[in-house]
Amino acid sequence: MRHLGITTHTFSLIVDGPDLQAGEVSDGVFEAGCDDALIGWADGVQLADFDREADTLEDAVMSAVAELESIAGVTAVRVADDHVRAAINAGFDHT
Repeated sequence: MRHLGITTHTFSLIVDGPDLQAGEVSDGVFEAGCDDALIGWADGVQLADFDREADTLEDAVMSAVAELESIAGVTAVRVADDHVRAAINAGFDHT
């Protein structure tokens, strides 16, 4: 989505590590810069759904990964959306 020169990219990351909705970890998500993420669980998998402003989709994803992984014990496993993964084609998949 492009609005007034700003591009917002929507994507989901599968996240491993502590529950990002629990206690101090939840505060850490916000402090890391992920205030544009909705954190949740689906079928036992922790997801971080982002609406991230950036010049490119790859920049949006990589900045979200860096912020999430700055939280102790958190690993962004992969992009959950097949079409987004194909679009960035950045070899991001940690698995």
